Amino acid sequence: MMRVMMMINDVCSGDDFSHRLLLSVQNVLKEPVLSYKPIKEGKWKIFLPSGPWFLKEFSSETKWKQQQALIRSLHSVHFFKTAEPHPMQTEEVISFQKRFYGVFRWIESSIPPFSYKREEERIQALSVLNEFHACTETFYSSFLSVISQFDQTKKWKGRHHEFEANRKKLEWYLSLNTIKKYLWMGERAIEAISKFTIQDEMAIIHGDVAHHNFIKDRSNRLFITDFDLIAIAPKTYDYIQFAMRVLPILHWDESLLWKHPFLDKYQDDPFFLAHLLFPSDIFREWNRFFKRPRNGHLPYLYQITVKEMDERTAFFNKIFAKMFK
Repeated sequence: MMRVMMMINDVCSGDDFSHRLLLSVQNVLKEPVLSYKPIKEGKWKIFLPSGPWFLKEFSSETKWKQQQALIRSLHSVHFFKTAEPHPMQTEEVISFQKRFYGVFRWIESSIPPFSYKREEERIQALSVLNEFHACTETFYSSFLSVISQFDQTKKWKGRHHEFEANRKKLEWYLSLNTIKKYLWMGERAIEAISKFTIQDEMAIIHGDVAHHNFIKDRSNRLFITDFDLIAIAPKTYDYIQFAMRVLPILHWDESLLWKHPFLDKYQDDPFFLAHLLFPSDIFREWNRFFKRPRNGHLPYLYQITVKEMDERTAFFNKIFAKMFK
C-alpha cells in the first residue's frame, strides 16, 4: 500500500481533490493508478498496470447502475461495440465526496478521428445504431422500472420557452427578425408534430447521437459510447436526432439525407418530417451559451444561426409543403 500511495503522490502532487479521488479509484479497482490526464470536467484518462482506462463522473449512483445494467444486457445478446467497464467495478461504484465515478476501457481513437463529415462514417454509425436498437428491442421491457420514458415534445417546448425567455439577451447578438423567425419555426414544428402519431418499435434509445459519442479505434472498429441520456422510446427518435445532426453538413439538402440507409424509409413519414422542422440546435446552443458564456463559441453560433439561415429556411419550406400538400 505504501508503494501505491507513493505513486499517487507522484502523479497528483498539488491537486488534493485528484489525489484523494484516485486513491478511491484504486481501492475499488485493486490496482494502482500510475498516472492520469484530465480530458475535460469530470473526465480523465488514467493509466493502470492493465493499460489505459477512461474515468468518468456520473450525476448519480442510479445513472451509473443503469449503464452497468445496460452494458451487461448488451453483452448478453452479443453486442460488444461499446466501452467495456473495468472488471473490478461490475457491482461497486466509485464514490467520493458524494460524487460517483465509473471506469471504462480506453478506446484509442483512429487518425483522423471519426466524423460525420465523411459519408462512409455516417453510414457506419447508422449501422451500429441499428444493431444497438435491434438488441435493446429484445430486453427493453426489463428496464421499464429503471429507465424513464422519453417525451421529446415536452423537452422541446421547454427549450423553445427558454430561448424566448432569453430574447432580450439575444437582441445583443441577433436581429429581432432572426429571433422571431426561429421562434415561429419552433411553434410551427410543435404544432405539426402534434398532428401525427409515431409508428415504430419500442427500444432503449441512445438519446444523444452526437458524433463524439461514436469512437473509431485504430482497427477501424466503431463503438457507441456515453449512455447518459438513454430512454425507453420508439427508435425513430435516435434517427430524427441523427438526421438533425447531419443536415447542416449536407447543406440542408433533403435528397442527400434520404440516400443514407436506415433513414431512407422515413422520407414520407410525416411524424419524422415534422420533427426535422424544429430548430433544436439553435435553441440548444444559444440557451447553453447564456448559461456559460464563451466568446470563442460565438463564431459557431453565428454560423448556424445566420449564415445557414437561407438553406435552413428553404429546407423548412420544402418539408412543410411536402407534409401538407
